[in-house]
Amino acid sequence: MCNRWFKYIQIAMLGMLSMVQATAAGQAPHKIVTDHAPAIPDPEGFAGMFAGVSNQVLVAAGGANFPGKKPWEGGAKVWYADVFLLKKGAAAWEKSPVSLPRPLGYGVSASYKNNIILAGGSDREQHHRDVYRISVQGDKVIIDSLAPMPYALANMAGALVGDVLFVAGGTLTPEGNPGKLFLALDLKHNKWITLDPWPGAERMNAVAAVADQRFFLFSGIQVLDTKEGKLRKVLEDGYCFVPSYRNGVLVGGHWKVLAPMPRGVAAGPGPGPVFGKRYIVFPGGLDHQTAQHADPLTHPGFLPDILAYDLQQKKWMVFDRFPRADMRLTAPTVVWDNRCFIINGELRPGIRSNAVLSFNLE
Repeated sequence: MCNRWFKYIQIAMLGMLSMVQATAAGQAPHKIVTDHAPAIPDPEGFAGMFAGVSNQVLVAAGGANFPGKKPWEGGAKVWYADVFLLKKGAAAWEKSPVSLPRPLGYGVSASYKNNIILAGGSDREQHHRDVYRISVQGDKVIIDSLAPMPYALANMAGALVGDVLFVAGGTLTPEGNPGKLFLALDLKHNKWITLDPWPGAERMNAVAAVADQRFFLFSGIQVLDTKEGKLRKVLEDGYCFVPSYRNGVLVGGHWKVLAPMPRGVAAGPGPGPVFGKRYIVFPGGLDHQTAQHADPLTHPGFLPDILAYDLQQKKWMVFDRFPRADMRLTAPTVVWDNRCFIINGELRPGIRSNAVLSFNLE
């Protein structure tokens, strides 16, 4: 009997030791459990979609793909205005008869009080400053407009903190370099505010996140003008914006610099979801080394390690791993019933996915 109990104690102690070792090595003692929701009914799938939840209906809209030839074959990129709906418990998405006012992608979207807010984005010719609101009411999809952004922007990061939609970075024109713009839409008063930007480089394709009523900004791509031409640098920094309010109205705030990232996660699915109310996780994204891979036909895909930022200990770790086939760029994330949904996205340059991946947040 004593030997048996000694073995039980040994096993328990080994289990505890393995958890301590994993945490000490930067590996969180958690497991992300993945599943696949119904795929978007398009053979190619899209990158740069808008997405959110309205009255318990998951909505995905817009985006772009290469429906014919791929970019290296001279194919043209096509933007879309389609709106897709996934009702709770449904086995397939429905394509709404109502479309966006124009083909649009690569903006910012967020769920807010049974509406989905769509800000900015681009089409084949230009960037836009329009802001739309989508509401699903029974079998109807209603789209109206809110106050436009001060600037036409695409490829920015954004997330909702309370009643305020924050938007950071991006590009003003299709050919332009990234900017250092930080904007906020007060949704209570339908008014945009220009704020002081983060204390770092300008960027596009950053990843935003929200935790503890604070706005976070991570990574992104800086474009440097060199003698050899434009050089894209994947950034490895992170910042936290703490908003200030007066009588419930946003009046400003201040930035905090976070610990440097182990690697970049540019254009990763966003906003970055929060696991267990403690870890901001990054299920995908582009690091600087992978960004240097020039041949799209032999592109290895994106790194399978899921990084996480520990909000309590203020440090980085490898949280879990996904198969490379599930790692993607330029895809929206939506939290629905305590699960994070990643809708479509870019698997490799020019290659989209129509898959919808979901995983637990506890």
